[in-house]
Amino acid sequence: GIYADSACIGNPNMFPDHVVLIVGFGYDEATKQDFWIVRNSQSASWGEDGFFRLLKSSPAPCGAMPIPEPMGPPGSNEYHHVQHTACGTCGLLTMPVVPVVGDAI
Repeated sequence: GIYADSACIGNPNMFPDHVVLIVGFGYDEATKQDFWIVRNSQSASWGEDGFFRLLKSSPAPCGAMPIPEPMGPPGSNEYHHVQHTACGTCGLLTMPVVPVVGDAI
């Protein structure tokens, strides 16, 4: 199915706890819903072979989300939470990244 949790956005107790990556999008004819295809950072045994479908809201909802930011020297694992505006279901459109492996730039 398509994961949709309206409590993800604007909930002061929500914060990112692992990395995911949008790899595509689609439309479910049965539910008449747009969705993101998201790769999870867990393992292939999770979800749909390591991927899941997340509701793609339009317009993208935005709310406050505490984002961890580094505080100490590199590698220290010291951080504090700073309030940011997070957009997209579960903050998916917040601080997007593109992984780069080796000399792929």
